[in-house]
Amino acid sequence: MTQSRNWFIERFVEAHIALMFLSRIPTGRVSEPVPTIASATWAFPLVGALIGCVGALGYVLSIAADLPPAMAGIIALALMIAVSGAIHEDGLADLADGLGGGRDVAHKLSIMRDSNLGSYGVLTLILALSLRGLAIMSLADIVVVASSIIALAIASRSLMVLGLYFMPSARSDGLGQAASRVSLSRTVIASACGLVALIALSPYWLVVLVCMMLGAALIGWLAWRQIGGQTGDVLGAMQQCSEIAGWVAIVSCSAS
Repeated sequence: MTQSRNWFIERFVEAHIALMFLSRIPTGRVSEPVPTIASATWAFPLVGALIGCVGALGYVLSIAADLPPAMAGIIALALMIAVSGAIHEDGLADLADGLGGGRDVAHKLSIMRDSNLGSYGVLTLILALSLRGLAIMSLADIVVVASSIIALAIASRSLMVLGLYFMPSARSDGLGQAASRVSLSRTVIASACGLVALIALSPYWLVVLVCMMLGAALIGWLAWRQIGGQTGDVLGAMQQCSEIAGWVAIVSCSAS
């Protein structure tokens, strides 16, 4: 009984760490010893579910208040960005600045660590938010939109864990290094969560899954080729690009 209780407590603390890492929701402090971020990665999809539920609820309530779909979509995105603290959007912008403006590996990593936002980052954020927003606006079915928001939020964060498992860290420090060395069991759990979420989404879940994996793989390939591995910014970009790819697949399948 005591062992079971301790096991559940450990998993709860790890989920707490994941929530602190991937969101701006006030959660209090974690008592010592604090688990590593790597041990908390299995719970990344759970945080995605929470963020997605906030966005879906905002969308449904906006439609119920007779707001136009365009405004409801913007509200949903704004709520998710607020809850996540724009951590993934920030990573996408930093990666675009680094890969677009860096001369060599060291310079690219230096730009990515710089808090200033460059033209590549700004333009990438505009395009990314536009694609997500237009995808939401183009779907007429409220249930499809709400379920898609939640499922994509879960699955895209599952792919972050896969990135951590397969890619080496490009730095000797930083969040990417702190979250590296993810165990196979935690990777399997996170991947299973993402898969279940997509299967529950629609009959064309396989198409969505393939597109999301291609989006994440593209970012992973670019990062591995240009800076030698993953960083926190790379993982954020993987989340964003896989989510966008998922939206593109859903819109395409819904229109056919």
